Amino acid sequence: MDDDTLGIADLAENCVSIGQEYTKKASVTVSLGGFVPKPHTPFQWFGQNEPEELRRKVELLRNRLRRNKRVHLKWHSPEASTAEAITSRGDRRIGKVIEHVWRHGGTFQEWSEHFDLNLWKQAMAASGLDIEWYVYRHRGEDEVLPWDHIHAGLHKDFLWQDWQDALSGYGIEDCRWTPCYDCGACTEYGIEHVVASPTPPNGGSQGTGQDLAIGHVVPVELRSRAKVGGTNA
Repeated sequence: MDDDTLGIADLAENCVSIGQEYTKKASVTVSLGGFVPKPHTPFQWFGQNEPEELRRKVELLRNRLRRNKRVHLKWHSPEASTAEAITSRGDRRIGKVIEHVWRHGGTFQEWSEHFDLNLWKQAMAASGLDIEWYVYRHRGEDEVLPWDHIHAGLHKDFLWQDWQDALSGYGIEDCRWTPCYDCGACTEYGIEHVVASPTPPNGGSQGTGQDLAIGHVVPVELRSRAKVGGTNA
């Protein structure tokens, strides 16, 4: 949703406003990167935005912040995000794609001045593979994912439910203060939470007696630079 994207601008401008209470030179640099859904996360079923859509969102923020000289906007190449998704969301067949890119001059692909998405498109085509299938499409609950054979601790059914919660805009409470969600992280690796205090930190949850109506309020104290050895540190 565009409201979510524009929320980045709102956050940056709010940070500038707070900073201006302490210095007239307050400014914020915002670095944008296209979201690459990663394996073993709730978003592994999500189809990544295509470069055209990522560029549209960048332009949306540029227009929103164009008159604000205190917010500086930087962004990662949308095309590079596509290549990142190919390598992070691929199966064994992507090995041939990476080799093809390398053999056709695709070295230092992580450097913007050397990156060339056309090399990746050509490599995918030469291997008989489809970028849309690997990167842009959404996946279903019953699909066997290329990394399912790798055990990373978190149960797949828990990740799927977390994904559904994300789509619904529902957040679950911190599991240190609630009954176990059986995500797998603790039980699989023999981890047991040892909490130093029965009182949760900001954002705690059920049964703690904390007023969640103001739980989002984080007290912040800004201090002037300390002088060390006669100079400002």
